[in-house]
Amino acid sequence: MINVKTVHDNLSVGQIYKNYKVLCKGLGEDIKDGTSKKAQLDNWKRYFDFDNLEKGKQPIIIKEIYDIPRPIIDGRTKGANSKYLNHIEVLILNLLTKQFYEYTYVGYRKLLLKELGMVNHKYIDDEYDKIVVDKNLAYQKQINDWKNLYFQLSDKILFRSLESMQRRALINYRKELTYTIDNVNYIGTDEDEKRYKKVTKDVLKDMSKKYNKKFDSLIKIYPKYINEYFVRIGKIVLKEFGWIEVKSRLKITLNEVKFVKVLSAEELLLHKIILNEKVISAMHDKILLNYNNILKLHEEDTVKSNKRMVIGKISESFGKYYHLAKQSDYVETLDRLTEEFVKIDK
Repeated sequence: MINVKTVHDNLSVGQIYKNYKVLCKGLGEDIKDGTSKKAQLDNWKRYFDFDNLEKGKQPIIIKEIYDIPRPIIDGRTKGANSKYLNHIEVLILNLLTKQFYEYTYVGYRKLLLKELGMVNHKYIDDEYDKIVVDKNLAYQKQINDWKNLYFQLSDKILFRSLESMQRRALINYRKELTYTIDNVNYIGTDEDEKRYKKVTKDVLKDMSKKYNKKFDSLIKIYPKYINEYFVRIGKIVLKEFGWIEVKSRLKITLNEVKFVKVLSAEELLLHKIILNEKVISAMHDKILLNYNNILKLHEEDTVKSNKRMVIGKISESFGKYYHLAKQSDYVETLDRLTEEFVKIDK
């Protein structure tokens, strides 16, 4: 993690580096691309000034080194996501100050959502679906519908917040591939990431042909086809690379601890409670919108199609329990699932 000491120990004014990768090595920084690289360069600009790097030219010349980092400036507005970001930012920054190794959090998406108060312990329990069905709270199809909608909502909230924090150089984050070979755990290299990405694209393409649907992202197949998706990928990576237990985790690193306002446990809990209530409200709106969209589809198909085709379309959207959805139980049931999987204790 770059800081004033790292810069002063490794750089000097007038120093010339052959290229970006060599400079990264000198600073002990990861080599990045795209938006992650831009955020990295913006963060470097807070500690030292240089020529040519943004334009991709070589060599890179160190022009000036600052004794005090320049302030974080973000000219962009936070937008509609700000009602979540204000809380997520506080919670993540405080979470990072408590990490033992270089203010870095490493964990899986579900666990981070729980840390932020966006879900409760039931959401991360893979066996809890069966309990919900046994308690007659919902059918599995309704649980799948809910998980699909929540995955879309939470993914948007979480990663827009992380991107905003990274743009403003508060944090650096990345998704890491992990896998196991002969009971030894590995973190994927850039080459591993490329190979895995190709496998996922090929599987999505093949499943699109099989089901005659456009599967161009994980969200599009979640949750109905998610098991088949991962089983297929698992078989391919085991056969071709010898990998088992392939997972994706988040690595989030705090840039400067002195910019963090450390809050008490009571203050952090309040942020979690407020964020939790906002997520529950947004989830209700998303469920209602989905319900109304399917009813609109029903009305359009009533005009275009015969009754038999209409029932087929509706069954595909609502599952075989469409008669429940027709009585508005769809919205009420999915709202109950939000309470079950998301609501936290105050």
